[in-house]
Amino acid sequence: MKPLSAEDILAPRPWPTETLEIPEWGGTVTVRGLSGTELDEFNTSVIRQKGNNVEVNRRNYRAKLVARCLVNGDGKTPLFKDEGQIVALGMQPVKILDRILEVVNRLNGTTDEEQEELIKNF
Repeated sequence: MKPLSAEDILAPRPWPTETLEIPEWGGTVTVRGLSGTELDEFNTSVIRQKGNNVEVNRRNYRAKLVARCLVNGDGKTPLFKDEGQIVALGMQPVKILDRILEVVNRLNGTTDEEQEELIKNF
């Protein structure tokens, strides 16, 4: 194998995506993996540090993460853009959101346990 240059590493690549059937919704959704920056921004948005105390804002946590990863057919454009839609997404059955989160974790190479560990060690 050849040594990689910065240009090789930074060259555009397709995002990992997976189509997931959601029978309860009557169709499929496209789930996209996140970049390192996107995942860090999400984690930063739900973790608050006050002095030595770390608080995790779990309010609508599932929907916020799912909303960042559900995209239209181009694999890039988020389906949910405003806070009202994300709040409404959070009102969907947890079994659906968790099924999508399983794909999110697989595409991002993360697990719920790793997210918990990140929060604990923040």
